[in-house]
Amino acid sequence: MLKIIKNNWLLFLLLSLDAAVVCAHFFLKNTYGFFNLDGEQNLNSTYSGLKLLGIAALAIVQFLIVHRRGERFSKKALWLLVAASFLYLGTDEMVALHERVGFVVNNLLGVANVRGASFRWMLYYAPFILFAVAVYVRFIFLLWREDRSAARLVLCGAVLFVLGLGVEVVSGKIIYPLGVRSGDFSLYFISIIGEEIIELAGATLFLTGVERSVRTTFHQSFLYECTTHFEET
Repeated sequence: MLKIIKNNWLLFLLLSLDAAVVCAHFFLKNTYGFFNLDGEQNLNSTYSGLKLLGIAALAIVQFLIVHRRGERFSKKALWLLVAASFLYLGTDEMVALHERVGFVVNNLLGVANVRGASFRWMLYYAPFILFAVAVYVRFIFLLWREDRSAARLVLCGAVLFVLGLGVEVVSGKIIYPLGVRSGDFSLYFISIIGEEIIELAGATLFLTGVERSVRTTFHQSFLYECTTHFEET
């Protein structure tokens, strides 16, 4: 048991923090809006943003390691793309860039007052989302060849990210209009909270998987350089 905890300490730590953020929502949201999961620039967005930026930082570290090892360009480019995407996602989580971009584009197109306009950002971002899917499919295949335990964590995290996006689409296109017609938004708010919980877990699994991959690669590089130095001397 202790060995399992030692080998997965980061996963357990982040899952505990995820649970704490969710509990804060249920117990403190009515007193302090900062703890409400359904909002922007709150505890959840700050915490989630830091996790996403952590993934970006780890991806940059991995890029530096593989660059030092002189590995192929495609592998280095892949890690840079992952770093860039999570740098954006982390920043977006903290300051709601996608909603601000959506607001500006909606005004330029003259659809700012159309019902469901706040969800039109998903349409504007569709090409980038498809590109990101292609990158992450390739990324998971790369990890699968090198470290399957890390690949499984990243794959589960990616599945949860996609599931969270799917819940957001359903919430915006189906559940929200139903709430408008019925005047009851309880199901919509439940779906939004579910989406946030899914995204919290997804970021945790993705971060843990990337950290495991970086740790494995670093150990391998360290042992290789020590062995090479010893043979040379």
